[in-house]
Amino acid sequence: MKKIIAVDDDSGMLDMMELVLKNHFSVRTTTDPEKVLGMIEDDTLLILTDREMPNLNGFELARVIKARPNPPKVLMVTGGATEIDQDEALKAGIDGFLQKPFFPKVLIDSINALIS
Repeated sequence: MKKIIAVDDDSGMLDMMELVLKNHFSVRTTTDPEKVLGMIEDDTLLILTDREMPNLNGFELARVIKARPNPPKVLMVTGGATEIDQDEALKAGIDGFLQKPFFPKVLIDSINALIS
């Protein structure tokens, strides 16, 4: 099964994403963005990250992930902004965006589009 990691400081959002994704992907979750770096394996295909989190936001996390050799794709999920700073996103290496709230099928389709 394709491996992804979801990180969001909202545990309710993480529970919902895991419920939606677990039949399609091997999903690991955390509320701590700093733990993501230790969770990434060679066959991790995608990191699903919130934009605003304490200690390390989604842009900062993406920059660290993309500095690794053979980094996974990064899909940012955001509910706090209607307009994403495109320059910051490009510099961070973010591969895609998804606006909260979203339908489960849209989440699955967005992930599949990035990793296929």
